[in-house]
Amino acid sequence: YEVANGVRIPNRGQKELRAETADGTQKFLTAQVCDVSKALLSAKKVVASGNRVVFEPEQAYIEDMTTGRRIEMQHNGGMYTLKMWVKTDSQGFARHGA
Repeated sequence: YEVANGVRIPNRGQKELRAETADGTQKFLTAQVCDVSKALLSAKKVVASGNRVVFEPEQAYIEDMTTGRRIEMQHNGGMYTLKMWVKTDSQGFARHGA
């Protein structure tokens, strides 16, 4: 991968994860593993998996097209963020922002 400053970092594989959002919604994610400090979600892949992604001045969210359930996102410093915890091998949740 090439990051914003032009540095190239290697892909270290793929991982299947179970994540939980601040409102208790649990989702399964497929993540590419690399040396970064903040994870990113691909809006294209979120939509391809049956969701709607909405970015509006007053609200931002991911909506499950089957259930209608929404996961709210926050606008922080020019980026939309989503707080989530990822299930670790030791059965606990590790905090991550995406």
